[in-house]
Amino acid sequence: MACFLHEERCSVHLRKALTLTKGAVEKLDRMDKASLPEMSTWIRTLMMLSNMYMKVGQFSEASLTSRRAYEDAKKNLYGLAPTAALAYGAAAVELAELSDAERLYREELQQLKARGYADEVLIARLQGGLGRVLMKQSGRLDEAEAELRQAANACGRFIFEKHLTSHHRIEAFEQLKFLYSELQSCLYSIYKESPDERKGIRARDALIVAEQGRCRDLMFNLENRRGEDSENTGFTLDWKKFDTDAEYAWEQLEECMTVCVNAIKKRNKEVQRVTFVEFTLTFGNLIIWVLQSHGTPELSSSSQAAKDLVPEMFCVDIKDFIIDAKEELPTALEDYKMTYGSELGEHHYSKRLQRSQALEAHSKIEDVINKLRDGDPDDRALNSLYKLLIKPFAKKLGKEEPVIFIPHEGISFVPFAALKGPGMKGKYFIENHPIGTAYSLRSLGWAVNRYTTLRGTSGISSQDQLLLVADPSPLGVNKDPLPQSIQEVNAIASHFPRPSVILSGERATLEEVTSHMSRSSWFHISCHGDVSTEYPQGVLFLSCSGDSEWAAKASRRYAASDYEDLIFNSGGYLTPAVILNNVRWMPAHAAVLAACNVGKGKKAGEGLIGLSRALTQAGVPLVVAPLKSVLSEHASEFMQRLYKKLVAGESMMFALRNTMRDIIESNAAKKKAGEESGWPLWEWAAWLPVGFPGVCLPFCNVTEESPLELDC
Repeated sequence: MACFLHEERCSVHLRKALTLTKGAVEKLDRMDKASLPEMSTWIRTLMMLSNMYMKVGQFSEASLTSRRAYEDAKKNLYGLAPTAALAYGAAAVELAELSDAERLYREELQQLKARGYADEVLIARLQGGLGRVLMKQSGRLDEAEAELRQAANACGRFIFEKHLTSHHRIEAFEQLKFLYSELQSCLYSIYKESPDERKGIRARDALIVAEQGRCRDLMFNLENRRGEDSENTGFTLDWKKFDTDAEYAWEQLEECMTVCVNAIKKRNKEVQRVTFVEFTLTFGNLIIWVLQSHGTPELSSSSQAAKDLVPEMFCVDIKDFIIDAKEELPTALEDYKMTYGSELGEHHYSKRLQRSQALEAHSKIEDVINKLRDGDPDDRALNSLYKLLIKPFAKKLGKEEPVIFIPHEGISFVPFAALKGPGMKGKYFIENHPIGTAYSLRSLGWAVNRYTTLRGTSGISSQDQLLLVADPSPLGVNKDPLPQSIQEVNAIASHFPRPSVILSGERATLEEVTSHMSRSSWFHISCHGDVSTEYPQGVLFLSCSGDSEWAAKASRRYAASDYEDLIFNSGGYLTPAVILNNVRWMPAHAAVLAACNVGKGKKAGEGLIGLSRALTQAGVPLVVAPLKSVLSEHASEFMQRLYKKLVAGESMMFALRNTMRDIIESNAAKKKAGEESGWPLWEWAAWLPVGFPGVCLPFCNVTEESPLELDC
């Protein structure tokens, strides 16, 4: 059955997968059910077939199949009845049999209560299904909101009141993330029907739900780890209150945005306002919140500050993007026609577009991003992403106004710096706006407070404040040497009068690097890296000449019980598990990872799980890493340009923007002179800051009286 599921994901194999699964059902149907090793084999196969029917838009067949599974489960194996009811109810919703679906969900919830079932996840899923049914019925949005809120709150209590590891919390939340998406969709529907004076409150309520539904485990761990560092006295959060008290939650979000704007304006006097943009991909739609904050001006009253942060809410139909980007996307329409014939294929394709589940929408966006990453720069793809992500609010942005994006799911892989569209006069987005990204507004607020705490920490006497790692060798994998990385770190070190620690070659072992990371106020690692099926959360390849037994234990102690699957560590694999197990709280103001692809990670409802997140959880307020493979010579030159601007006193947000703008202008000059076009797009646009983008080098203290004053 596993191979059938794999084939089912590819539309070109739908006919074969469907035929094989139907054959399996027919074969099992001829058998004496009592002779089956487990009745669950029969019921689960029926549910698998129903799911495949749903994928291809054959909702009647899905309904009949899932109903049969549900009835057999009720008679013979009630433990599977609620799960079968979920499948049956989903098919009924697509057939507009809303009354039947509502009755089914209510009956199952009553049965679970009567039987004393304590499976909170299953109860929340059923309650979420009921909320979705009510949302589709005229005049019942308030009922739908109540059911979905109750399910979401129960989900939050279950995940964070139980004694679960991070791994189990993340896995549990993956099954329940749809609750938050459905609730946001419900609140958007209420928002559209609300009078103008109520729209701001409804948009605020929906944004709070979006924040409740992302990086919960990360914030939980940050709060728990906070007590390990007596000097880290910043961000605190009452989880139960944030989930249940909207006023408290909004005050928290206001504070996060205000402290961020104030910190950026303190270093960059020309900044008047910062725009925050948060995205959520729901079932077929993209919801966008836009908040523009001036921070806390001395002469502003609290009421003016509150008015300043009233969010605006936009909703974009993801189908418009799929159609608009069809030339860049491997469309499934021809596959449907090939499978079902011209007329029926168009019908099924149309039905699937109408249904357009979140997974499909995410994959379409990632297809466009992958085309950009793997091929030549494509203005049509950049325009498609701009139209989807930026155009709804583009006219609200002021000139040179910083923008901080809070992405979601596949949007986390978007090169925001490189987007361009109508009205931009051919310019890239980064040319007009410094940008940053964060996992959530709450994690951004934490990062600002953490950075403020680190900046105020005195008495760091160690000369080991700047850690530079370059070209580790020998490696446990077959990779070419990186001589440019040696030049890169030497050039960076030359900018500082204070001695730097440089680890390269055999010295750049896992044990040495992690030891120095725990006492460095800034570190820069230039080496090979990867995010792949083998290393889904990312890895940095360091020298394997160190103590392999220590490295294996460093991975095993943490990974065996928490966070990620255990992988073999030859002594040189720096993974999230190693970081979280061995470094704990880091004093670093920022981490720069000049290694291929490590800005990505494993997608989850929680958010991206990878090296950047692990470093954030270890106390680093800003991580800069690339979203794809970059040529070592380009990476080396980019970093040397970047650090010149950082040493001059620019914050990371502005240093990155100005470095990218210099490269774009250089490319344009070369093109005008008839020379080679210069840097490929991804070689400069891949670099993504995650966290508080206003971080500055700790060795430079820029004031109005003294443009560049070294702290040594």
